Amino acid sequence: MTSRAARPAVAGPSRLRPFRALRYAATGRDLADLTLAPPAMWDFGSLGELARAHDHHVLRLLAPSLVSTSSALATASSTASSTAAAWLADGVLVADASAGLYVWRWSQQGSSVVGVAGALGLPAKGVPPHEQVRPGLLADRAHELGDGRVQPEPIMLLYDGALPLVSDDVEPAPLLDLRLDDGYHQVSRVRGRDAVTRVERALAGESLVVADGHHRLAVLGDLPEPLPHAFVVVVDVGRSELAVGPIPRVLPGLAWQTVLDTPRLATVALDESTRQAFLAEPAPGRLRWVLGDRTRIVGLEAFAGVAGLRQDPSTCGPLARDVCHLHADLLPAWGVDSDRVRYAHSWPAACADASASDGLAVEARAASLADVLAAGRTGTVLPHKATSITPKPRAGLLMLGDEPVLG
Repeated sequence: MTSRAARPAVAGPSRLRPFRALRYAATGRDLADLTLAPPAMWDFGSLGELARAHDHHVLRLLAPSLVSTSSALATASSTASSTAAAWLADGVLVADASAGLYVWRWSQQGSSVVGVAGALGLPAKGVPPHEQVRPGLLADRAHELGDGRVQPEPIMLLYDGALPLVSDDVEPAPLLDLRLDDGYHQVSRVRGRDAVTRVERALAGESLVVADGHHRLAVLGDLPEPLPHAFVVVVDVGRSELAVGPIPRVLPGLAWQTVLDTPRLATVALDESTRQAFLAEPAPGRLRWVLGDRTRIVGLEAFAGVAGLRQDPSTCGPLARDVCHLHADLLPAWGVDSDRVRYAHSWPAACADASASDGLAVEARAASLADVLAAGRTGTVLPHKATSITPKPRAGLLMLGDEPVLG
């Protein structure tokens, strides 16, 4: 992790504002059925069915175009704010009586996270990205966001300052306490002006690197009527158990022989029991990737700096070199257009998609959390979807509503 002395000064960081959160009136199992774990957003084939199965599912706000056009509840992105207004009128959603910041604690498969949710002023100064955005996806996000007046999923930001964001200054009883098979989500209000001030003091002068939500953050500030605030949760890195993993890519139409004929790449046969160990093994000065489909898995290795592999690809300099060289050098060498690359939420899903598209799945060694923070703070961002930072907050538990809801 970068030292505090090496961090660049932040000019005029945006303020994290208290807001009146929107949230479901439902609790327990009903709340779990209406909200969404972000990894589920990768399974596009099942999302429309999921949204249609529950009249008040958060997908009707998050991605309403997935809902059948026969539905009278939500058929296009422009209806998200009117749908939320109807749910408020019907008591499906409630708005907190007063503005506040919210302590959000969650856990998944034994890893726990703590952060503070609030409304971040736009434009978001002092909030650098760590990954590139893709123009096509910006258009998709703009379509789904509609007017953006309802934000059901927080953008996740990383804070690694010296002062703790969270102390015991929360309401005695949590607003939300959702228990799931693989973890929990607990949301409480930060109590009192002094406690809010301590959060502001901890964030003062700190850059908050975007962990998840790059495209949403870019779109919110560039809508026809740009929004004044983005819904964010600032994760206290030093007091959380975040993991950074790879995101498998699918390269349609790429043949095994093209890969095996690539000069200066050593190959090794792998299987599911050895794939992860190959990527995780320390290999100073070497670059590693795994390629596969449903028939076989092959590990590739090259020495950084050899002919044909630039020492510092322009995508992100010395950070996360494996994934950077994949995009800067290997994809062009294999004749793969980066715009045709697809992304999968797991290695098995990537291999299945690769076999269906007569292509190959590829995975690079994961960047470190230090690389993520350094990428944002040096401006040398990583390729699109270079990382999967987990666990993520659940969509729909807290929401930022239209401007009258802000405090």
